[in-house]
Amino acid sequence: MDLRWLDDFLTVLDCGSFTQAAQRRGVSQSGLSRRIQALEQWVGAPLFDRLAQPLLPTAAGRRFAPLAIGLRSMFDAARRHPPSRDPHTVAIASSDGFEAGLLPLLLGRIRRQFPDTPLRVVGHDERGARAALLSGQSLLWVVGQDPQAPIDLVPELFHAKRVARDRLMPVVGARGGRPLFELPGTRQRPVPVIDYADAHPLATFLSQRLARERTLPHLRVACVAESMQALRALVAQGLGLGMLYESMVSDDLRAGELLCAQPRWISAVDVLMVRPRCAMRASPAMAVANAIWEQATELPEEPRHPPATSAGRGALLVSDVVV
Repeated sequence: MDLRWLDDFLTVLDCGSFTQAAQRRGVSQSGLSRRIQALEQWVGAPLFDRLAQPLLPTAAGRRFAPLAIGLRSMFDAARRHPPSRDPHTVAIASSDGFEAGLLPLLLGRIRRQFPDTPLRVVGHDERGARAALLSGQSLLWVVGQDPQAPIDLVPELFHAKRVARDRLMPVVGARGGRPLFELPGTRQRPVPVIDYADAHPLATFLSQRLARERTLPHLRVACVAESMQALRALVAQGLGLGMLYESMVSDDLRAGELLCAQPRWISAVDVLMVRPRCAMRASPAMAVANAIWEQATELPEEPRHPPATSAGRGALLVSDVVV
């Protein structure tokens, strides 16, 4: 495929006209039309209804549009990430929150099998992780997703399997077995919240969860954290309520140092392992990455989430992570 075909297709889609798209692209209309035809031959179906005014995508064109957008953005991102040069180091992209607890569990068995192979865990947002996989900078990606809102992974580019389960929960610090802050708070004394910075994948999670509540609690943002580790430290210091993966705080929950603030807000999380479908050059690192992939058991599609208890403050919830 010529990457210009994707730009041509997306421009025509935006303009609704071959003439306007050709002007915007700075090419002749006939040249643009030939490239669209070449793309249609590559896809195997007409992408535009040329008799419609304005020009409209066909059913195949509508299905191809999100794929084209995803491909273009990922190729752009991949260009900014040079491929890994070390054929002996297994680089694994990790979503924030898993590198401290869940990921070491997933890698523990393979570490015993390959004790001398260097492992490098790299934090990435979703776009950066996709680019790292496509460019060869990372060989695997471990990421959490809401089962009700799956991550948009282009199946032609990536292969994913569910390897663990976790839960996202609101936690607060504790003293003497009692929470430092109790929901729903009051107008005079709102519960302080430690929120995520705008660029974090969970930046809007709490507001989305609150949108389902019949009666809104009294909250105030007391602090903003860039990462889960930073947020966990702030919660442990008693600065407010925060949303954290249960795998990160299971020991703190068992010890009573942190408590679940509201069991009703607990949300299931599927943990995926992702790798690119494109063939990469054989190397010692690739052999280990393949072994990690093969040994990671794929869990059934239907989750077995433990029910959230109806207990009030101090509910101690044990992780449902399956490794």
